[in-house]
Amino acid sequence: MKKKSFISIIITTFVIVNIFNYVSTEAADSNFIWQIEPRFEDANNFSEGLAGVKVDGKYGFINKEGKIVIEPQFEKAGSFSEGLASVKVGGKYGFINKEGKFLVKPEFEDAGNFAEGMARIKAEGKYGFINKEGKIVIEPQFKDAGDISDGMAWVDIAKSKSYTVYGHVSKDGKIIIPVRAESRLGRFSEGLARITINYETGYIDKEGKIVIHPQFGSSGDFSEGLSHFTIYTHDQNGATIDFNSGYINKEGMIVIKTQFKWAYDFSEGLAGVSVNLRNKKLLCDYTRYGYVNKEGKIVIKPEFEEVGNFSEGLAWVKKVSSDGITYYGYINKKGKYIIKPEYVDKAGDFREGMSVVKEAGSSKWGYIKNPLNAGK
Repeated sequence: MKKKSFISIIITTFVIVNIFNYVSTEAADSNFIWQIEPRFEDANNFSEGLAGVKVDGKYGFINKEGKIVIEPQFEKAGSFSEGLASVKVGGKYGFINKEGKFLVKPEFEDAGNFAEGMARIKAEGKYGFINKEGKIVIEPQFKDAGDISDGMAWVDIAKSKSYTVYGHVSKDGKIIIPVRAESRLGRFSEGLARITINYETGYIDKEGKIVIHPQFGSSGDFSEGLSHFTIYTHDQNGATIDFNSGYINKEGMIVIKTQFKWAYDFSEGLAGVSVNLRNKKLLCDYTRYGYVNKEGKIVIKPEFEEVGNFSEGLAWVKKVSSDGITYYGYINKKGKYIIKPEYVDKAGDFREGMSVVKEAGSSKWGYIKNPLNAGK
C-alpha cells in the first residue's frame, strides 16, 4: 500500500510539474505573435504602412495584413519615405508611389531615401540630388554623398593620392564647409556633425565652426543630446592596445566617463554598452552587452552577446545557446524578456508596431507584433 501511494505521489508530481511547464511555455509563447507568417526570402521593416519583401527573387510591397499591394517585380526595393520608395529595375533606380506607379522613372545608377523633399542619386558616376518630381536640383558632381539631414548632406568633393576633400551641400546647392580630412564628415544630427582631423574626431556647427575640438579616436552622431566617443591607447609602434568609450554632451564635456569598451547611441533614454568580464576558471576576458541611462548607471546588466536600440519600448538582444546556436529575443527597459530568445535567429527594431524577423532554423522572414501594443 505504501509502495502504491509512493508511486501515485511520483506520478502526481510529474503531472503537476509538466502542467506548470506547459503553462509557462504558453505564457512565454503568448508574447510571440506572428503578425505575418514567415514566407519571404528577404524583408524590410515597415515604413509608412508598407514593407518591401522578396518573393521568387523579386521585390514587391505588402501592407500590415501581409497582403501584396505592389507585385514583386523589382531587383531591389528601399523603404517608403515622404510617400516614395526607391526601386531598381533593369539595372537602374527610380521612385514609385504607394500604388506602385513610377513618379521618377528608373534612370539612375544609385538612389537614397527622400528626406526634406530631396533624394540623392547617382548619374554617370557622380552624385547629385533630385526633388520629388524627379528634377535635378543639385547637379551630379560629387564622388559620394549622404542623405539630407538637418538641411544639409555631406559630400565627397574631390580626391587626391594622399587625402580626400569633404564638405556639406545645402538644399540650395551651395557647398559649405569644405575640409581636407582623413575620414568622412558625418551627417548633421541635432545641429552638429563629426569632423576628422589628423585621425581625431570633433564636431562642427552649420557654419563650419569647430565647436568640439577633435580629440577622440572615434565618435558617433548626437542622439538625445549625447554622443558616444572612444579613446584608443597605442603602443610605441602605433598599434592599438586598448580602447574605452564614454559619452559627451554638445558642449564637449564628458558626462559619462570612459568605463565601457564600446558604446552606442541613446534611444528612448537608454544606450547599449559593452564591458569586459573575467572568466575566473579559464583566466580570460569576454565581452557582454547591457544598457546604461544618461547618468551612466548600468540599468540592464551586461549579459548579452549583442544588443540593439530601444524602439517602441523594446530592444532586441542576442544570446548564444549552450550548443552554439544564436537566437534573438526582446527585452523591456527593465531588462525583462518580453519575447524569449527561442524563436528567431535574426531580428530588427520595432517599427510601426511590428518587427521583421527570420524564423529560427529557417531561411524565411516574417513579421511579429509588438506585444506591448497587442491590445491596440
